[in-house]
Amino acid sequence: NEERHRRITSITSDFIFSCVRDADGSFRIDWCAGQARGVFGYSNDELMARGCWRCSVVTEDQPVFESNVTRLAAGESRDFTLRINHADGSLRWLRCYVRVEDDVQRHRLYGACQDVTAQHLAEAALRNSQEQLRLILDTAAEAIYGADTEGLCTFANKACLRMLGYEREADLVGKSVHELIHHTYPDGRPYPKEQCRVRLSTL
Repeated sequence: NEERHRRITSITSDFIFSCVRDADGSFRIDWCAGQARGVFGYSNDELMARGCWRCSVVTEDQPVFESNVTRLAAGESRDFTLRINHADGSLRWLRCYVRVEDDVQRHRLYGACQDVTAQHLAEAALRNSQEQLRLILDTAAEAIYGADTEGLCTFANKACLRMLGYEREADLVGKSVHELIHHTYPDGRPYPKEQCRVRLSTL
């Protein structure tokens, strides 16, 4: 019923909508619910008055909107991410889900938008941190590698690759470090993995 629908839409963090295609080929919102103000910075009524949320999409991502929304044929659906300019001036990342269907009266599109800005920024920060760590490792003169609890190599810096005679990190990752560099005593006797202190330190 209407009250249940109101409660559901009041707690969702997403914006959901339906559009119809006008004679000029563009889509126009004819129904929406959810948190338009949180996602776009406009109320549901304000967004409907604007006709379509495409006006919030940044210029560089307009082709993304065009290919994933405007050009969809009946029966097609898309799941994509693009950027918008929020009403407060901030840049936001949206994950969008859309599907087009031909109802008995006109070409109709159904969709939802989810603000994934926090996730995007967290992933970007993680990538930046990983890149900085890699830069530090690869500029170190000492050979540095990592191993998991199974004793398998998880990473190796450039100095380590040079020392062991490898060209690519991929040639080391996943291999037993003990079998690569700790397998033998200086006098040539086999060095059992069970006695290897380096191996034991990873357990």
